[in-house]
Amino acid sequence: MKRSEIRAACIVQLERVAAAQYEPNAVAACDEEVRRLLGGGSTMSRLAEQVQVLVAARNADRAVRLVESVLSGTGVNVGALVGVSFAVAALAVGGLLMYLKSATRSAIEAARAQTPAMASSPGFQRAMETQSQFTTLTNSFVQELGSGQIAAAYARMTSVYQQMVPLERFAGAARNPYFAGASVSIRRSRISSDTAVVEGTLQSPAGSVPVVIQFSAEQMHWRVTGLTLGGSSALPSLVPN
Repeated sequence: MKRSEIRAACIVQLERVAAAQYEPNAVAACDEEVRRLLGGGSTMSRLAEQVQVLVAARNADRAVRLVESVLSGTGVNVGALVGVSFAVAALAVGGLLMYLKSATRSAIEAARAQTPAMASSPGFQRAMETQSQFTTLTNSFVQELGSGQIAAAYARMTSVYQQMVPLERFAGAARNPYFAGASVSIRRSRISSDTAVVEGTLQSPAGSVPVVIQFSAEQMHWRVTGLTLGGSSALPSLVPN
């Protein structure tokens, strides 16, 4: 095949990949065909590599000019190939950066477009309602302990706990200084059909400490089964009356 024919065939491949908007299969096909057209030899292999880099950077126009300059006339313009090597590298990097920025913007736009649909889905709404429910339950329980509403806090415990721990003994939990003026921010929750574990941070004038509260479903309500502050139980343990 004549140089002019090789040059023309390579340019056709580059124009096709640009028209396909650099679709991955089109890029792969272009790379394979250009390498086949250029054949072996160090100079032609080097040209094929530089064309591949430019195509990967979505810069087919520059690749066309490179092919035209190197395969000019009836021979190979080695000087042109050497002269553009550094420019190809710089242009490839610049083109790749532009592509990555474009891809990032597209991903962000897609995520923004998807967010309203996701937020309105039943599953998302249920998850948010459940998170809000446990945030309310946890804060109500802690604030009742901190404000001395012992009977109200005790009523949130499971029936098994109440059978094992009398109210008088449970009242000792209210003496924990961390409960006074406290609020809880939920970090995550693990929920099954009849149990739940809520983790977060308890903040109060006494300081900030990790909190974990266990719940159990009982008669269509979530009841407290245990609470730890900083890894230590903050409620009286289960013992018979």
